[in-house]
Amino acid sequence: MTTLYQRKCWKEKQAREDAKALAVLEEQARTELERRQNQAATQIQRVMKEYVLRQIANKSKKGKKGKGGAKGKGGKKGKK
Repeated sequence: MTTLYQRKCWKEKQAREDAKALAVLEEQARTELERRQNQAATQIQRVMKEYVLRQIANKSKKGKKGKGGAKGKGGKKGKK
């Protein structure tokens, strides 16, 4: 039969172990959150880079349409 003191000590020991386990879980959750945030930031940067490059490509295409000569004249040659 256990005494009240032994029961108290056992409960305190269990509480310490639970606190350690909780601290480990909190650290794992924090690490996972950081990893996901970094992954999301990287993905956003990649998408933005693709978007900017697409905009630049579209802009350069628009600038060349309808121009045939060195001075930008032409493109509609022979049409009146």
